[in-house]
Amino acid sequence: MLDVLQGKNMTVSPNAINSPSLILTGDPSTGRGVSVLPPGGPDRMFNRDYLNGDKQDIKPYLESINAKMSADSGVFADHWSKTFIDSWDESDNIRTILDSDDATLLTSFATGHTKDKIYDQIKTVSRMIVAREARGVNRDAFMIHLGGFDHQ
Repeated sequence: MLDVLQGKNMTVSPNAINSPSLILTGDPSTGRGVSVLPPGGPDRMFNRDYLNGDKQDIKPYLESINAKMSADSGVFADHWSKTFIDSWDESDNIRTILDSDDATLLTSFATGHTKDKIYDQIKTVSRMIVAREARGVNRDAFMIHLGGFDHQ
C-alpha cells in the first residue's frame, strides 16, 4: 500500500510502535525505512540517563566519530555511522514535534495507565496523526503490537 502511495508522489511514513514490522517495509528499492517508536514516543538522545549531567561530554565525541569518513573507511562502518546519525536526528525531531502544540490532542486520555502498553501505543499513534503536517507526511501507516494471548 505504501509503495503505491509513494509511487504517486505522496510522502509516506511507516511507523511501528514498540516492535519492528516487516509489513510496513514494502519494496526494498524504495529506500524507505520503518520508524520503530517506543510506546510513549522516542526519547531525546541527550535526555537519556547515560547522557545526563557531566556525561553530556560524550556528545561531541559521538558526533565526531560518526561524522568522519576516509578513503580507507569500510562501507559497513560508513553505513553504520550514517544510520546512527539519521536515527538520532529522527528521534530528536519526532520528540520535539510530539512535545510541541502540533501534537496536542483534542481528546484527553485518562491518566494512570502506566502498565497498559496498548494505551500508550494508541496515544502515541494519536499524537503522530495530529502532528502529521508538522512531520511533513501525506499518509501514515502504523503498526501496534498487542501480545499475551497465548502466554502469561
